[in-house]
Amino acid sequence: MRKVNGPSCFTPFGLWMREFLRDSNNCEGGGLTATNIDYVLHDYQNKKIMILEEKTKGGIIHYAQSETFKILDKILYKYAKKFNLDYWGFYVLQFPPGKELPCAGMRLNWNEITTEQLIKHMNFEEKFNDSLYIMYPR
Repeated sequence: MRKVNGPSCFTPFGLWMREFLRDSNNCEGGGLTATNIDYVLHDYQNKKIMILEEKTKGGIIHYAQSETFKILDKILYKYAKKFNLDYWGFYVLQFPPGKELPCAGMRLNWNEITTEQLIKHMNFEEKFNDSLYIMYPR
């Protein structure tokens, strides 16, 4: 598994996986990554859905996460309509170092966003910007 900043960011099960699953960086039998999705927002009354990945300390999505999230984005984009859902896309919310709640300096898909804009976006009232993976062929 990919090495990260420290064990404090994992649940006990997450730590267990990192100890017992094969190493994604290992040339012999590697290639396994495990990533969690922070939030799936689903407005079941208005039939809308989006994915939101939270990054604290100005963090970014690493390569393995990006590749996995691209696949999930393509699947949701393609099949949401079969479930009569409006797929809003995949978003990364970055908090500046030292902040963990909506505040000045936060970014949604690398664009600065206000708390009010974030609330409207997450309530499916108004899209702030395009989905992260809109640039990739779906």
